[in-house]
Amino acid sequence: MLTTALPTALNLDQAAGNLLELGYTRLICPSLPPRFPKLVVEFAEISEDGRRKLLVIPHLREQHADGTNDLGFREVRRGNIKKNPRTDEIAEGRTKYDETKFVLHFNARALGYWSGHDAEELLREHEQFFFELSLVQSESMLIGYEIAERFDHLLPGYGFVKRMHEAEYLARLRLLRYLCDGVEPSIAQRHRDQCFLTIHIRSDRPGLWLANKDHTQIIEDAQETREDSVLIFLGRKAWEITNGKLDGIIHGVLDPTFGEAGRTPRHTAVSFLHATVRDEEQGWGTNNIHQLVIPQHVSDYGLRITA
Repeated sequence: MLTTALPTALNLDQAAGNLLELGYTRLICPSLPPRFPKLVVEFAEISEDGRRKLLVIPHLREQHADGTNDLGFREVRRGNIKKNPRTDEIAEGRTKYDETKFVLHFNARALGYWSGHDAEELLREHEQFFFELSLVQSESMLIGYEIAERFDHLLPGYGFVKRMHEAEYLARLRLLRYLCDGVEPSIAQRHRDQCFLTIHIRSDRPGLWLANKDHTQIIEDAQETREDSVLIFLGRKAWEITNGKLDGIIHGVLDPTFGEAGRTPRHTAVSFLHATVRDEEQGWGTNNIHQLVIPQHVSDYGLRITA
């Protein structure tokens, strides 16, 4: 498969243009990535702390469509059965998790659930960590709103900013700690994100890959261990809102150290920004779901990406 470079945007105007044309971009952002290393250290500590389950938020209003909690702490063990696997995963027999991972879904609302409960002691011990999470999530939201404003100018008629305001309740920052204990090199299987915009802040190891819109090229300049920029790409809601004018970007993560001795955990910070999708747009998406079939040549394990 051919490879291509990821375009770099020096400002938000360029980033919005790249996203509308290609679906992805790198944005120079000197403030967000440097916060990542300290977040990783403390998240690793929390993940190994027996009190981590105090950060689970089981409230029904915070559950994902597949019935899993989508705010707060979540733990997945390799071999666990997926509650709501995608159609392509069912067809290919991939209905179990390939990797053990610890996940923290965060926005300011999470602090309200934890306040006044047993989790407060853990919050006090990691006060700076949760403060930094709030800053990262807030700045990610601002970047998303700035891009949506430019979308409204460049692609009028959809009201992207208004839709983001309506869906701000859903936006969240995700921290991931993969233990890399699987038997396949794919850490995150090929998929489209279900949000409007994804801001991939940083990871501590390479392996992220993206496919271009017509699935003929793989983005090889997806080195996510960078310190000066974030990756931004479109999710499925952009496709639904625009009736297919924009497309969610297929991506995944391959472990470049698979098969080597001494595999180490992989950490990632990523923000998912949502926008409201109208009923008629969801109906259009259902009727055109065949457009989202992932081509067989964009496989989980057949790609060999050089980051």
